[in-house]
Amino acid sequence: MGLHKITSKAIRFNGFTDGIVVPTGQFKETGVNLLRPQYAGTTATTKSHATKIGRMHIPTESNSLNRILGPFTINAFVVPNYGGTVVVKPKCFELKVGDPFKNAPIEFSIHCIGRVFTLITPFDVNTLREAHSGTYGGGEHLPDDISEGAQPLMLITAQFTGDEMRLYVNTNLVGSLNLIEQRVLDNVSSDLFIGGRGGEYRGIIESVRIDRGEVMPSLQPLTVLDGTVGMWDFEDELEIPSLHFFNNRNEAAPYQGRDGSADHPSEFEMPLVLLGYDFQNINDLGYFRVYEHADHPNGNDDRFSALEKLASFATGIELSKIKDQTWFTSSLNLNAYTYGTNTGTLDYLTSDRIRHSTLNAVINQSGTHPITGTTKSASGRVIDLANDVVIGLSNDADLDPMVNPIERVRIISLDFTNNRVVCQSVHLQNDTTTSATIENHPKGQGLLFDHADGTPIWLVLGNADLVLDGGNKDIASVFIGVPATVDTIVGGSGYTATTGVATTGGSGSGLTVNTTVSAGAITAIAINATGSGYEVNDTITVSGGTGGTFDIATLADPQLTRQKDAFTRAQFTQGQRFQDKSGNKNTAYFTSIQSRITSSLASSPSSSEVDEPDPPKFSNALIMWLPVNVLTGLSDGATVSHMPDFSGNKFGVYTVGTWAYQAQSANFNSMPSLKITSADGALVNIDTTDGESEQITHSLTTNGFTAFFMVK
Repeated sequence: MGLHKITSKAIRFNGFTDGIVVPTGQFKETGVNLLRPQYAGTTATTKSHATKIGRMHIPTESNSLNRILGPFTINAFVVPNYGGTVVVKPKCFELKVGDPFKNAPIEFSIHCIGRVFTLITPFDVNTLREAHSGTYGGGEHLPDDISEGAQPLMLITAQFTGDEMRLYVNTNLVGSLNLIEQRVLDNVSSDLFIGGRGGEYRGIIESVRIDRGEVMPSLQPLTVLDGTVGMWDFEDELEIPSLHFFNNRNEAAPYQGRDGSADHPSEFEMPLVLLGYDFQNINDLGYFRVYEHADHPNGNDDRFSALEKLASFATGIELSKIKDQTWFTSSLNLNAYTYGTNTGTLDYLTSDRIRHSTLNAVINQSGTHPITGTTKSASGRVIDLANDVVIGLSNDADLDPMVNPIERVRIISLDFTNNRVVCQSVHLQNDTTTSATIENHPKGQGLLFDHADGTPIWLVLGNADLVLDGGNKDIASVFIGVPATVDTIVGGSGYTATTGVATTGGSGSGLTVNTTVSAGAITAIAINATGSGYEVNDTITVSGGTGGTFDIATLADPQLTRQKDAFTRAQFTQGQRFQDKSGNKNTAYFTSIQSRITSSLASSPSSSEVDEPDPPKFSNALIMWLPVNVLTGLSDGATVSHMPDFSGNKFGVYTVGTWAYQAQSANFNSMPSLKITSADGALVNIDTTDGESEQITHSLTTNGFTAFFMVK
């Protein structure tokens, strides 16, 4: 039977992306500079945290975990909902309890000098699996949480005695392997991973302890012993805010109950989980909205919105005081700082290329829905039984991570004006423009994947921020063959001194120059726009006259390659880092170095979720067509006084009050729109004497007429 504890904290792993790393190498806390010695850019810190999160290991023999050569014991309390790798130290040892997606035994492997030994139980781990959770094509089980509460807590003990390997379950010996002679571990310097390196364990790990020597298992909470070299019980002091978000349980109903029902509250029982929709990218930013409670029928503002709760969580300001903040009517920047009377933005790399964030989140973290416990969201429909008519349908979102990928994002700002969250991926992207400079600077990007409406979003505890830099071995073409100096000027004739003069010839393109002229002949040339693709000794002809040429003397230094993880940053505070209770200061970090989610797994999010609007298809019956997206020559926020009719009838409208042009309206999937910014106003159709507009006329026959509006 399983064990029982009254209360304890534990870590749940999703089997797709989750893992915990315990760095054991050099510079595991401070990081290491991976930029070139002559780096001339401006960055907040030159130190990469790749050594902190398992992406780079610089060997050291001084760490206690790297000095285990003889007998040792691993104890772990686990709930293997599917299971998998509990703890692994590459090229040293590994303990596996089940598999994330199928029935599997318990395995204990050790690397000895010259040989690897593996002890496998003759039975599979006894995990409960719901048949209706579904399977993949190969028979592997889809994620589900239905049986998680019924899984037993197990104490798994793995021992290496020097000449024997042993496995215990709840203190019962279940397997042993005689090694014939005394063996010595080939313990090379490597990081330790709890729950695997990423996507290798699904279930719960309550605590892990590693001891020197043979320690017999005991059904007691793990405590530090004389021979303990590492212990992580995750009982760190952390506070989980009681912030609960709307669960959208009854989406099919036209008006969902604001307070739920007696059996089903309107908010998730689990804190810090919200439901997103309208996921999209615009340029280098990602956007999504959060499902909210229905508006109060009397207009009473009696609930805090999702963005208010997010703002309170990110800033520590009381919920009741969020509306008093100056940014509540605009946007809360989460990469900002205030120090005394000074304010500004926090950037890992200047010019907003890599912004700092005080709040991270994981989209579809569990691969399941908090209500259903399966890979499907809560679905349903409302039917008028008297007439057998469907009144409302709910959204049936597929949360299978192989279809709706898991991804971690960094929340950059909260847009209160447009009621949306602005975010960027934790993965940086390469820049092929001159903005990357010779240093080959990366930049942020929006969402990596498209997500179904109703996908759960899990907030990350603490002010944890993660940025991953994949590096860049390529050189952007705009930095190849860039002219630096010129010589061999032939003056020609008919020229006037001008800046930005076009040129022709040579092997490149885009070069313009500033000319100094005397009596129509060019006497000096200065490079205006460098262009690219040129070669030394290319002869270039200057436009604007006759016979003026010069040669390319030298080229600028080409762009440099960027080492992997040069700009990787990991700022983990309470809730994302866990103390080593052994006293050896081997802090554990909730992050992984690999994932089952690949970049080609699913489609990228749309930059616009709807097609460009077309006139309604009513043959020749169209009378008036007022599409804002057809307007030209307007900048964002410009005041609009006239909206012409594009049906061909000149039935345009004029504005009363102040109407502003929105280039990318958050309410209409980033399409242009008109927004009234005055207290009141109207759009009026009138007949003008200049013929710009005519008054609409229509004879009211038996067919009448139909008007379509897209408004908010």
